[in-house]
Amino acid sequence: MATLLIIDDEPNVLSALRRMCMNGAAMPAIPDPHVVTFTSPHDAIAYVRSHTVDVVISDYRMPEMDGATLLTMVKKLQPDAARMVLSAYADLDGIVRAINDAGIFRFVAKPWSDTDLRASIIQMLEHRHLLLENRRVADEVRRQRQQQQRRKRCAEQDALQGQALSYLVLGSVARFDQRLADALFRLALATDAILQLLGSNLARADQKVA
Repeated sequence: MATLLIIDDEPNVLSALRRMCMNGAAMPAIPDPHVVTFTSPHDAIAYVRSHTVDVVISDYRMPEMDGATLLTMVKKLQPDAARMVLSAYADLDGIVRAINDAGIFRFVAKPWSDTDLRASIIQMLEHRHLLLENRRVADEVRRQRQQQQRRKRCAEQDALQGQALSYLVLGSVARFDQRLADALFRLALATDAILQLLGSNLARADQKVA
């Protein structure tokens, strides 16, 4: 469903725009439109604060607020919403401000062609969908890259821990080998001393017998 928010201070203009958007028999047809209309820009801003919208179409000259100001506020609240200005006046300064400040996608003159306006709305929806899809893919790539980096860091940590454990085991073996060598050396000294003592005792025993 595509939510279209339309703002114009003239109720008859809003009715005509609603009928045009909801007319599924006329080509090109807007896919599954949900149309919300306001005559007050302030009421429209309040709606945008609490509802997600896909496209915002605003009249340029309205008593409470001009369309460029309104769409600039919409841009701050919902940057992904596509924005369009309708105007019966050739206001160059207003067009420039709407483009630069509000980042509008289209500026459509009144009276409009229903066919051209529906085609413009469809293009805006497709452009918005493409932007969101590109962002989703970029976020997915970024997420996968972060996961790969985390796995790489974990693998490096495991390798370092394994290397440290190897050093610890080798050090323990080396210390054990040294202690074993010391014990064997002391055993050899003791054995030699015992043999020397036995030899002396045997010699003395032989002398007594003689």
